[in-house]
Amino acid sequence: MSGFFRLIAEAEPGDMPALVDVILREMPEDLGGEILLVAAGKHWAQQDPTGALRAVFDGKSAPTSELHEIVLELAPAIDPQGAWQEFLDAEARGSTWLKNPEMRSRILTNILSSIGNQDIDLAIELYTRSGVSAGEDGMSEAILNLARWQPLAMIDRLEQLPFRDTLDRDRAIEQAFESIGGKPEDIARAREHLESMERGARLAAERGLARAWAQTDPEAALEWADGLGLKSRQTAKTVILHRLINRDIEAAAEAVLAESDPHVRERVAFQVARDWGKSDRDAALVWVRDELEGKAQHNAYSSLLEQSMRHVDFEKDFEILKEMADGDPGSSNAHYQFAERWARSDPQAAAEWAMAKNSVTFSVVARHWMRSDPAGLRQFAATLEDEAMSQVVDNLITEDERRRKPATEGGDQ
Repeated sequence: MSGFFRLIAEAEPGDMPALVDVILREMPEDLGGEILLVAAGKHWAQQDPTGALRAVFDGKSAPTSELHEIVLELAPAIDPQGAWQEFLDAEARGSTWLKNPEMRSRILTNILSSIGNQDIDLAIELYTRSGVSAGEDGMSEAILNLARWQPLAMIDRLEQLPFRDTLDRDRAIEQAFESIGGKPEDIARAREHLESMERGARLAAERGLARAWAQTDPEAALEWADGLGLKSRQTAKTVILHRLINRDIEAAAEAVLAESDPHVRERVAFQVARDWGKSDRDAALVWVRDELEGKAQHNAYSSLLEQSMRHVDFEKDFEILKEMADGDPGSSNAHYQFAERWARSDPQAAAEWAMAKNSVTFSVVARHWMRSDPAGLRQFAATLEDEAMSQVVDNLITEDERRRKPATEGGDQ
């Protein structure tokens, strides 16, 4: 194997196709062939990037994913303009590789991303001259990469960039604004662009900027968001507070209490309760019980119950779970799971509790009770004065009798 490495290191570009064929023939993957092919692809791309790409495009090298991956990764980075010209020439020759949509997209992404990472203006110029469709997946992914790697340069050139549609445009814009980082001068530069953007693009930019700013200065970001229009403000503040949850859960909880917009408060309270419940359920429960109210409290109870149902001992922590379920208005899956779980140990108590909630919760309990003790459910139903709840039980009894009847008739024959 060391001999092959020496041959690779000493090989001239023109020797590479034959050397690759020898490696494929003599060295199976499990004996080091894969490692050798990666080394060969790296050497070839470094020595002759356009020649290596030409061999890949024309199928002159053996079709191995290891070799192609390394060539397609390195060659465009070493000689981006040459790689782009090879791509266009291969298309003109009818390259088999480029007729494969998935392979074409990946190649286009790699080449344009590499060019744009070095010179975004050159990437735009070459794209404009090429006639490549803006609707190509590779073009979309390349622009998204530019948004990650050169966000400020991309933001400065939004009018020049080709987008497939507004969805692609907004996705790239949001990524660019999110990728700017938290330096005050970069935040200020990004904000300057917001005023001139049309509404859809601006909303995407504001979401991205909110995420970027929240990473370094959530207080300043929240102050900025307060000055936005209603929808933008709600979206931006929700994004910022979600980021704050990851940094400082108690600070996020305080921010929720200080938030005047009920829409934001309700959405973020759910997330705070869920995440806080993972690390300190008791503190989260006190916050939900004592500090929140209305729909925000209901949402938080639902979230905390959902989190707790997966991680606590039902019998041991029953009273805590019941407090959460009492605060849940009865619309979450966790609420119904709690009702069904309680029905296993004490169906009558669970049924009496569920009746005070809603018919759906009661139905969950009654259905379990019917499976485990139909006689007990019938006896309980005889005492019901609530017509709606009585109807739930009657329907279950009718359904049970209908299911049993064919089996009985079949047994009599």
